[in-house]
Amino acid sequence: MSDDLALVQTVDFFAPIVDDPYAFGQIAAANALSDVYAMGGEPLTAMNIVGFPSGKLPIEVLTEILRGGQDKVHESGAFVVGGHSIIDEELKYGLSVTGRAHPSRILSNANAVAGDRLVLTKPIGTGLLATAEKNGAIGTAARLASALSLHMDAYSASRKPAGRRSPSAHDAPRTSRASGCSVTHRTSPRRAA
Repeated sequence: MSDDLALVQTVDFFAPIVDDPYAFGQIAAANALSDVYAMGGEPLTAMNIVGFPSGKLPIEVLTEILRGGQDKVHESGAFVVGGHSIIDEELKYGLSVTGRAHPSRILSNANAVAGDRLVLTKPIGTGLLATAEKNGAIGTAARLASALSLHMDAYSASRKPAGRRSPSAHDAPRTSRASGCSVTHRTSPRRAA
């Protein structure tokens, strides 16, 4: 957009991983918003994306999902500006999120190489824990704290200078996503020991 402003965009939606509709809305929103943070961006707007099995679930379920999502979007400082819904066989919810970032500080998932430093901005295995919870192997509290947090660490890290040297394109941080976690790494020759 300009020398000091770029837009970052993401879309993320999925089927429920918890039974509570409000919590599901918050988790889905936190996941989509965290994708913008993982790119070094700051969320500005979000649009709801809904697949709803009309006639199979009461409309109050959808109301609570949307309320949970809106509350999490507002927590991030962004705004819900609309969305789209369809009738679907399976309930699904998520967001399309637009954020802003400085062009030279955008984190990308391109060009990761063995030996890059990795900074995890949320625990690995959130999906595994969700499956364990659904199967009764663990309780909800064991997983919800991470799933409900916005993971702003990558955004905060992207706003700090890369070491003591003058920043260059070679120092631009990147991020990779694997197993539901955000991973930030730098492309400089500084490698983990």
